[in-house]
Amino acid sequence: MRRAIKGKRNSIYIASKCGLRWDSSKKIRHDLSKESILEEIDASLKRLDTDYIDLYQIYWPDPNVSIEETMETLISIKEKGKVRYIGVSNFSIPLLKVASRYDDIVSNQILHNMINRNSDNYCGIPLSYRSEDEILPFCEKNNVSVIHYSPYSPLTQGLLTDDFSMDSLDENDVRLANPQFKGKRLKMNLRIANKLNVIVQKYNRPGSACFKLVD
Repeated sequence: MRRAIKGKRNSIYIASKCGLRWDSSKKIRHDLSKESILEEIDASLKRLDTDYIDLYQIYWPDPNVSIEETMETLISIKEKGKVRYIGVSNFSIPLLKVASRYDDIVSNQILHNMINRNSDNYCGIPLSYRSEDEILPFCEKNNVSVIHYSPYSPLTQGLLTDDFSMDSLDENDVRLANPQFKGKRLKMNLRIANKLNVIVQKYNRPGSACFKLVD
């Protein structure tokens, strides 16, 4: 990444995240404390060999740290010029409203694709919002961007691509933990994928464009 942006920084928009940490055993934890955020931003800047990140996002809400501590820390690194804009991921409307009291929240990254339009979970992780019923209308009304066509898992971890096959997954594939890849849901999703691929083929587009054409 450092080599990719060298000499091109002014023409590249960099987005990164904070708040999800891995320990030495690769166990994941949420951490939006002041100490953790300050450590993460400096590490990111060093790895990227840049002075600032354009969009710095909260990865997931952290129930163990007050939104006040998190936002005040993000504002402090913004004032120092280390980040230009503050965004969030997986924030419910109440959380968005609270965070917006401290500073402008310019984006909210959510789970949204042709299969997961209003899902209550992501791979078994509970979600406190419904994308189409709640977040999209709220963000449109309040001028908060949903980074359109780039929410996470836009192709349901590859399920909506035109060359997906369950035969390509081995027993260690992390996607097998996703309920969308199991039982009746999988059968229904494969039917959806087949129908969408008929549409994209009609327009001579790749399968990865299916969620754009029928948005």
